[in-house]
Amino acid sequence: MLLSLLFSTAWADVPDWVDVGFMYDTEPMLVAADPYINYAHGVELHLDLSRGFTKPETAWNEFDHWALTVDVQQFSDTGDLGAVMGVVQSPQEIFNPAGVYLGEFSFKREAGDGWLYLHVGSMSADMDFVAPDVTGLYVHSAFNNQYNISMAQFPISPFNSLGGVVGATLSEQLEVKSGLYQLSRIRTDESLRGWTFDLSPDNGVVGFLQLNGTFDREPVNNLPQAGWQVGTFASIDEAQMDRDTNHGIYGNLTLDTTEHSVAWVSVNQGLHPSINPVPLWVAGGWISDGKFVNRPEDLVVTGLSWSQYSFEDLENREILAEVEYHLMVNDYLTLLPNVQYFLDTPNPNGVLPVTAGVGILVER
Repeated sequence: MLLSLLFSTAWADVPDWVDVGFMYDTEPMLVAADPYINYAHGVELHLDLSRGFTKPETAWNEFDHWALTVDVQQFSDTGDLGAVMGVVQSPQEIFNPAGVYLGEFSFKREAGDGWLYLHVGSMSADMDFVAPDVTGLYVHSAFNNQYNISMAQFPISPFNSLGGVVGATLSEQLEVKSGLYQLSRIRTDESLRGWTFDLSPDNGVVGFLQLNGTFDREPVNNLPQAGWQVGTFASIDEAQMDRDTNHGIYGNLTLDTTEHSVAWVSVNQGLHPSINPVPLWVAGGWISDGKFVNRPEDLVVTGLSWSQYSFEDLENREILAEVEYHLMVNDYLTLLPNVQYFLDTPNPNGVLPVTAGVGILVER
């Protein structure tokens, strides 16, 4: 089950240059192969400040391009459902160790009708890289976080690190981005939740280079925008040489298959398979709207993910399928029946568990 409550400035009497948000997610899941129910939930508080909110982009001066973002998240759960099931990746997108996290504290320069994009501060790499919008429609963590590029101290939401991103708009459909993030044991320590800032020279760094492209046609109803990403990442050893390098490449493609459906595929290849916990990750899916008369906003969401944990032992892998339906009850309420089936897992007992839930999304 997924329950989200989103509030915007329409719910509060605040100046036009202030954008505030609150989100509550909850994901109770039932393991069909075992009488076990797991519950995870998260609370997010979000604040954006920018004078550009009050003006059209064509009228922006330099100060209007800039925004301050502060994001705080809290997580609670009844346990790691993946560990209970014997799978590697959690079936719940919002599962994280319980606690209050500093999700982001950053300054951002939006390009507007210009070309220069900047993003600096304490933030997660998936704010700018690796995560296409289409994956946000799925519940399983493999689709949302693409763990194949995970490495020690890797800053992926809600974990964050000190970093900076520079981007350039090359055309209406093409953008290039480059980013550099600190790999810090302190910043991603689960007991500290990103609240301690550390600039020790013993920490490593990870860099990204990515091209983003979009296609001309605007999406209809609730379908995601069609487009593509190609990128590469590389990490540098710590000064003490106690962590090996980790390099890789990745690509994401979302295509309009018909006027009312899109298909997508993602491939991430780690170039150091003896180091990267997921040296190969491949996933794809199909999303369609309007399958029933008088319900044009509803979505059918399907996805398949293959995580290969070893190239020497091809049986060491995890394959899962996810199917869900987004039932738009009204403009604010969506029901999301969801089923996940693990076709293969590294579990030595050979268990192929099924999880299920009925999500609720309340949005304003």
